[in-house]
Amino acid sequence: MISQILKSFGLKTKESRIFEAIRDLGTQPASNVARVLDMPRNTVRSILDGLAKDGLLVKTNRGNTQYYAVESKQNIIRRLKVQKIRVSEKIDSQINLIEKFGSELNLAEKRGAKRPKITFYEGTDGLERVYEHTLSAKEPIKSWASFEGMH
Repeated sequence: MISQILKSFGLKTKESRIFEAIRDLGTQPASNVARVLDMPRNTVRSILDGLAKDGLLVKTNRGNTQYYAVESKQNIIRRLKVQKIRVSEKIDSQINLIEKFGSELNLAEKRGAKRPKITFYEGTDGLERVYEHTLSAKEPIKSWASFEGMH
């Protein structure tokens, strides 16, 4: 189950191994984790710092040594909820800006230039977008073709 949780956070193999080592060993400095996993200390420290930045680990200082420990479940959940709110606010802000000033994105449209519009789509997502455009088109559709069909 832990591997699924770590994959959901987008952790790679090395990151997962290092996280699991901290989970199993408890609070440890990077040098001990590097020794146990037989990995370079700088690599381990860099990954540990990244995991701490992502909120999965806690970094504390004792003397001149930095120790890492697994963050509590409640703090991870709290951090994810805050991230969710921030992302939602950012998207809402972007939507509002596009709705207000979206015409500024296409200068040719703003100047009134009439040029044919050609758009290429690929894959399943592209096919879905094409279908949506055909349903909402305000002008007649000029061409519908596949690249393979033209040759």
